[in-house]
Amino acid sequence: MSDVSQTTSQPHAVDILVGNNLRRVRLLRGISQTALAKGIGITFQQVQKYEKGANRVSASKLWEISRFLETDIQEFFVGVDTSGDRAAAPPDDEELLHFSRIDLEIIQMLRDCDEGVKSAIRDLLRDVPRKTRANKPAPTARAASA
Repeated sequence: MSDVSQTTSQPHAVDILVGNNLRRVRLLRGISQTALAKGIGITFQQVQKYEKGANRVSASKLWEISRFLETDIQEFFVGVDTSGDRAAAPPDDEELLHFSRIDLEIIQMLRDCDEGVKSAIRDLLRDVPRKTRANKPAPTARAASA
């Protein structure tokens, strides 16, 4: 049996993973750190620390967060590697950081749509890049001024 405890000052991989998943779920719900903090009775700085994995989230606080965000508590453990010696493999959070506020609002609105509407929107969005490229004027070379 392997020892999974860490004695260094570095955050544990599971704490980082839980924090990443907390951030992902919060952003997908369109909820700010401040709103989450107020909703569960902590400071937004504490939410930041949870999301970075710098502070561990207690079981009771994680339960409160899951209720506030209206998600299953298991959602915070997505990506945990239970098959080997590694405690967890934190996901790449880079993609999440590239979502704009509008992206997140669209995701939030789509959550409430039925599958037919989602399918129609997907089909519409597939055509947008082609139409946008077709309507752009061709680049022109500027004459150098002397």
